[in-house]
Amino acid sequence: MRQIALAALALTVMPGCHAKFKKNASSLQQVRVQTVLTGAPYVNLGKVYADSQDAPILQLAAAVVNTVQVVKEIDQTARIANAVHVSEVNRALEAGLAQTLQGGPPFAYTDDTQAPALLQIEVDSYGLNVPWLGAPGEFTYSLHMRIYKADGERVYNAWHTCEAGAGTPSAPEVVFSVVNNVRSLSEMSDADIHAAFETIAFWCGQEVVLKMRRHAG
Repeated sequence: MRQIALAALALTVMPGCHAKFKKNASSLQQVRVQTVLTGAPYVNLGKVYADSQDAPILQLAAAVVNTVQVVKEIDQTARIANAVHVSEVNRALEAGLAQTLQGGPPFAYTDDTQAPALLQIEVDSYGLNVPWLGAPGEFTYSLHMRIYKADGERVYNAWHTCEAGAGTPSAPEVVFSVVNNVRSLSEMSDADIHAAFETIAFWCGQEVVLKMRRHAG
C-alpha cells in the first residue's frame, strides 16, 4: 500500500459508558469484522462568514464566494466518489484493524464466519473538510462501530472519526498542497485520491483497536 506521511492526526470518540463492553470483552474470544458503507463522500470547503452588522458590500462578496465554494464542493465530491473504490478502502480498514488486533487483547481477530462475535463497522462518511477559507484541508473517515455476541446481544457501541491533515508544511505530499485544496485535487490522479483514502482507512483501523483496548479496560 502506498505510504503517505500523516500529520495533525486525531481520533475522536463520542462519550458514553463502556461498562458493558468491559464486562464482556474478554469473554468474546474471537471476533470477525464486517464493514459496510452507509454514508457517502463529501467535500466541505471553507466559507466566508459575514453578519448583519457588516457593510452590504461585504455581505454580498461573502455570498458570491460561498456560492462558488458550494459549486466546487459538488464537483469535488463527485470526483472523490468516482475515484475511490469503496470495497478496497473497506479492506484496508479491516487490514489495519486485523494487523493491530491479531490475537488480542481484548479478543482475537478472525475471518471465520462462524466466530462467536461480530464487529460491525459502518462507514458513515468519508471526505475532505476545510474548516475555513484558506485553511489546510483534513481527510476524514467517520465510523460507527458495534459488537454483537452470537445471540445478538450488543455489547459495544461507539463512533470514531479519524482525521488526517492535508497540506501541512511537514507533509506537503499528503494531498492538497498549501491552501489551494481544489486545485491540488484536480492535479491528482484518481489513483492518488484512492491511495490517500486507502491509507487513511488502514491507519484508522489501527487507531480503532487502540481505542477499543482502552474501553475494555
